[in-house]
Amino acid sequence: MQAVLSVLGFLAAPLVQAVDSQAYNWKNLKIGGGGGFVPNIIFNKGVALNADDLWTPLLDWAIVVQSDYWGVAALATDPVEPNGLYMAVGLYINYWDPNPGHILISDNYGSSFTEVQLPFKIGGNMPGRGMGERLAIDPDNNILFFGVRSGNGLWKSSDKDKTWSKVSSLPNTGTPFLTHRIVRDTTVTRSV
Repeated sequence: MQAVLSVLGFLAAPLVQAVDSQAYNWKNLKIGGGGGFVPNIIFNKGVALNADDLWTPLLDWAIVVQSDYWGVAALATDPVEPNGLYMAVGLYINYWDPNPGHILISDNYGSSFTEVQLPFKIGGNMPGRGMGERLAIDPDNNILFFGVRSGNGLWKSSDKDKTWSKVSSLPNTGTPFLTHRIVRDTTVTRSV
């Protein structure tokens, strides 16, 4: 049996073609005087948002009264329109923070944003903030999904983030769930 497998492997060897590797030149990127951490790197097919080897701050325009915008809980790029960028922002979900969460929307790679207030708080500076991206865009129908960590479930916007509704088709477990990451299952054609 081992001899037969060896012969089959020898005969199949010419059918296998090596893939050329691409050379990469990795370098450090200066991020300026900011603090915090970078839990994820967000990619968008065929687009390099930062091609000048410099960090481009996206929220330096937010003034002190918008300090909740400094807590970015999730970020997504639009897979269909690469210039589209979405950020779920808010610092705390505690009772003492009166500020609701917002989704910041850009159609110019983050040069400017439109702000949409959400009906719940977002904890961009709360425990679990670095556990994965909770904001995703379905490339088939441009529905924006946001998995809210504070027990508020899964929300969606079908009109480019103007209005939001809770996805009621998910069962209520009775306890707050922790959304780690939203991924798309390409084998399922049904929508929520």
